[in-house]
Amino acid sequence: MSWWKQEFSKHVGFVLTELKKQRKFGADGSVYLTGGRDGAFGLQPWLRSALNLEVSNSYKNQLVRNVIFSVELSENFDEKLFCKALNKENERLRRSKSEYRVVFPIFGIPSYIELPESIQCRNTTISFHSKLDSIDYLKFVQEFREKQQKDHPNFFDDDCKSTLRECSYFTALCSAISAFEAQEVASMAVQIYLGMINFTLNAPKFSQWTIGGKAGSRALNDVLVGPHITVHMADGHPASEAFWYDPWVEPRNVSQKDNRQGTVLKKNLLHLIEIMESSKWREFAENTLIRYNQAFSESHHESALLAGWRVLEYAAGDRNSDFDRYIDRAANCTAYREEMIIAGQHLKYLRNSFAHGHISEVDESEAMVFELQRFLRPLLNQILFMRHGEIETKQDLWALLDLPESQEMRRELQYDAQRRLELHSVAQKFFRDETK
Repeated sequence: MSWWKQEFSKHVGFVLTELKKQRKFGADGSVYLTGGRDGAFGLQPWLRSALNLEVSNSYKNQLVRNVIFSVELSENFDEKLFCKALNKENERLRRSKSEYRVVFPIFGIPSYIELPESIQCRNTTISFHSKLDSIDYLKFVQEFREKQQKDHPNFFDDDCKSTLRECSYFTALCSAISAFEAQEVASMAVQIYLGMINFTLNAPKFSQWTIGGKAGSRALNDVLVGPHITVHMADGHPASEAFWYDPWVEPRNVSQKDNRQGTVLKKNLLHLIEIMESSKWREFAENTLIRYNQAFSESHHESALLAGWRVLEYAAGDRNSDFDRYIDRAANCTAYREEMIIAGQHLKYLRNSFAHGHISEVDESEAMVFELQRFLRPLLNQILFMRHGEIETKQDLWALLDLPESQEMRRELQYDAQRRLELHSVAQKFFRDETK
């Protein structure tokens, strides 16, 4: 395999030459770098982005750093020797992984939703706990978390601690090279799970008036990760004194559902969990859910709108597709195509206004977050729930959504395609095969 992504490959030689100039051996045999952050240290993020590996950012960062500072990599290395060192260190890191448990406080799981005791997401086992004193190893977790909250009152004031006491918990068991990679890997798995939960719960939300809570800076999602994430060894003892804290914005009050609504939403969630396990494009669907959950967990509405538009860009096409193509494909997932086109063009206008620093004439950002959520649902339903049949890949889905709505126009395209196939058969006899 090539160690470098195609878009970076032509610059690798130059970057490694610059790195070589600033990589020195000290008198004690250790490696150090000159040039500060504008020199070799500044090249490390570039090398991490250039690596053609499907691993976490933490893993890539550790891999690149270990190779750069390895005394086994000669002072006068070339690209071949650097790649050989990458391969050796990658194998060593893969063998050095340990099991970690990452603890996430989860706010807002409604009482009518009964979650499975555990599910599997990307080689990570996520278990649900209503409290942290139910299992022996969780007592170590609880004691450690309480000490951290006491030692850091600036992060954990009385309101924050009160909210955390209302939380249930996910514990995510995963394999990683460090506590920092464990947090990153587990966070992605939890985002997938929360994406399934919030996508299900958001179905009845048509506007800011159809949900509980005050208007203002609140996330659209009901179920959110709390502000105190910790990483532990498999037995519950701390793996790091660090903790991960996101500035906490009070969630909306979770709207209550009657028994019938609660039963339907619970059934829909379990169906989505089940169908995801057998999806032919599971990675595509999971990445879509990660982006969806991140977008609608944003409490700042402009950020939510921009992040939600990135969901559309990921789900409706590749980097070469334009905005109108994304909108057309999303609109083709519903019978209300004209209304969807109008909504999509309005969302594009708002997205461009916010992205380019323009101020909207009317403060309608909250309403537009709900509008974007509604706009995305038909497309995401196709991605998450489609019985694939002859549609094997996301490229097949996009090609299907590019077909015209008119049956007559589709017949014309079908005739043209069949005629081209016939001409290919004729070409085998007509053209001389130069390879023979």
